[in-house]
Amino acid sequence: MKQLYTLSIGLLCLSVLSAQKDLNGIINTYAAVQALDACNNNLTVDDASGFSEGQDVILYQAQGASIDLSNSSSFGNVSNLGQAGRYEKNQVLNINGNVVTLAFQLSQTYDPAGKVQLISFPQFDKVVVSDTLKGASWDGNKGGIIALQVTDTLELLAPISATGIGFRGGISDITVSNNCSFATNANNYAYASDNWRGAAKGEGLAIITPGSEGGRGPQANGGGGGNDHNAGGGGGSNLTKAGQGGTNEEPSFFGCDGNFPGFGGREISSDSTRLFFGGGGGAGHENNDVGTDGGNGGGIIILLVNHLLSNGFTIEANGESPELGGGDGAGGGGGGGSILLLYTTPGPVSAQALGGNGGSLDHRNADRCHGPGGGGSGGHILTNGLNPDLATQTAGGTAGLGFNSGACADGNNSSEPGSTGLITLIQSINTADQGFSEASIVAQAPNLSLCEGADGFFRVIAQGVDLTYRWQVDRGNGLEDLSNDADFQGVDADTLRLLTVTADQNNWRFRVLISNACGDNLTSQNADLTVSPSPIATFTPNQNGNDFTFTNTSQNASSYNWEFGDGAMSSEVSPTHTYPQAGEYTVVLTAFADCDTVQTSIQVSIAGAPTASFTSSPNEGCAPLTVNFTNTSAGDLSSISWSFPGGNPAFSTEENPVISYQNPGNYDVVLIVANAAGVDSVRLNNHVMITPNTVAAFTPNQNGSDFTFTNTSQNATSYSWDFGDGVVSSEASPMHSYNQPGDYTVTLTAFGICDTVQTSTVVSI
Repeated sequence: MKQLYTLSIGLLCLSVLSAQKDLNGIINTYAAVQALDACNNNLTVDDASGFSEGQDVILYQAQGASIDLSNSSSFGNVSNLGQAGRYEKNQVLNINGNVVTLAFQLSQTYDPAGKVQLISFPQFDKVVVSDTLKGASWDGNKGGIIALQVTDTLELLAPISATGIGFRGGISDITVSNNCSFATNANNYAYASDNWRGAAKGEGLAIITPGSEGGRGPQANGGGGGNDHNAGGGGGSNLTKAGQGGTNEEPSFFGCDGNFPGFGGREISSDSTRLFFGGGGGAGHENNDVGTDGGNGGGIIILLVNHLLSNGFTIEANGESPELGGGDGAGGGGGGGSILLLYTTPGPVSAQALGGNGGSLDHRNADRCHGPGGGGSGGHILTNGLNPDLATQTAGGTAGLGFNSGACADGNNSSEPGSTGLITLIQSINTADQGFSEASIVAQAPNLSLCEGADGFFRVIAQGVDLTYRWQVDRGNGLEDLSNDADFQGVDADTLRLLTVTADQNNWRFRVLISNACGDNLTSQNADLTVSPSPIATFTPNQNGNDFTFTNTSQNASSYNWEFGDGAMSSEVSPTHTYPQAGEYTVVLTAFADCDTVQTSIQVSIAGAPTASFTSSPNEGCAPLTVNFTNTSAGDLSSISWSFPGGNPAFSTEENPVISYQNPGNYDVVLIVANAAGVDSVRLNNHVMITPNTVAAFTPNQNGSDFTFTNTSQNATSYSWDFGDGVVSSEASPMHSYNQPGDYTVTLTAFGICDTVQTSTVVSI
């Protein structure tokens, strides 16, 4: 392939590269492609006489887009670009009659029904443009393009102009009778060419459907024609929207208004790999044979140059503006064309792809308000240059105006300007660079090893014409076709992408079936997928005092690192470790595998010797007394032992026991606590004090009618005496005299902390 290319360039240099000083006029040769045999990489053209072997060429398809044809405001919307606008640089290998065989395999598909043409792409060393450099006008099959390569310097002493050589504007030529009335409502989006209701549409990316040649609906980027009566045509577009035409407003109530002007060419969504002619403007509606045609769109310029000296001259692919009209509707302006300009040495460049202005009308003082034309949109400049001057060179055309009317003020009657076009930075031209050969697999997809959860891909490199791909997988039960889903994408492309693989996919086997339009069927070699599972880090600590054994239960890991939390580390699988002192330690296990590194951690505790302590409530009172004991010992405890002499129960291992005391007395309490680090105890003597019961007792001592009562009570705090004769006393051992003889009952009441008791005896006087 490389040898062929070198030879062809050599031939070209001999025949074309020379000391030529000037260029002007039309330098390109054009041939309409009538048939394309991709399997043999050749083209059948209408005339191959202007081409030679080894010559660089451009292959270009002008039309072939599909549009909405419904009778609605959606008419003309592009539903599929098809191959419209595709182009590539190639080279002539040989010529046999009108059959041209290309040196390099086509990089894209083309459809001759969409008006494909072959254009010479001459290459020169140094060029001076001495007079305007032009391109042949688009004739519906070929033309409309200027293509030139300059390896050294291109100097402009005149412009390079593709203005008005793109898609053709609609022709305002309604030959049938036009008998409109004020009740006419010509609002359809398409009319046949023999129907006076709609003027001709401008040409666009979609080939005009027979029977829909006229009417206000746009032809993709071709402007719509004005509808009856005398409405203006819409402007042509490129990538951005063109302006609609203006309305006709008759001064009398019974006049034929034109309320349905041509829509402007549609906005086209495309990438930088396509080049479009500017759309033709729609024709203005006529009934007096003075309507104006729509302006032609700008053509295409492809210019590769090392150093450009512009000298203030322009490289232009502007849309055409209709001529001044009067008496009928005006045509829309043509859309700006496309300029692909790549140059090596920066310098001042003036490149224009302006939209044509909408057609204007001189009413010549008649009582008329006919519809002006809509402005064409700006075109598309694609370049690697950062020239700030380019920013203003894709302006849309202005809306047409009506003036000198005896019935209405000067104005545009609702016609609209075209939108500004686009400037795109690119670095290269689409170039076919693969030598043509029969279908084959150049590189097989190798086996693939992935980590669980990762993405990957299998890719084959194949050559051939119109290749189609179908990836298959063998999961262990035979081969089956894949579908695009959450696991796989690109099942019908040369690269199969695997998304977030799982361990279940380990050892799956893949291959791709490849077929093409030439009947060749290929099968790739099998490619195996190996999925390595992700590691899992887990372990169990086993404690014996300050000593730990760490049992490693990790999976899918090849090595380990332990951090014990006290600065010590280990790389053993299941290490042992002794902690020198009590404390809380975080043990971190890091598991390493080819696919991933994961960690897990567990906190372990090394307890110090405990300190025994407790509280109780209450710790004194009357029998029976219930005491709640609370363990307040410090440290981790492995055992607790209580001793409660005189209590019930007398022993306990509960954390916080409840003890009952039935008998008065003072009782000791003992708490013993222990853990792996030691034992501690606390003994509180006489900690629980149970108060004894009150005893009431006394002895009477008589001397006649006088008595002394000796109090022998126990555990009492106060007393009350009743001597039986109505006299009382609170003394501890009172004296009392009786006034009359008789028997008297003496009662002593003794008051204690826990109870109140009485005793009585009878004395006689």
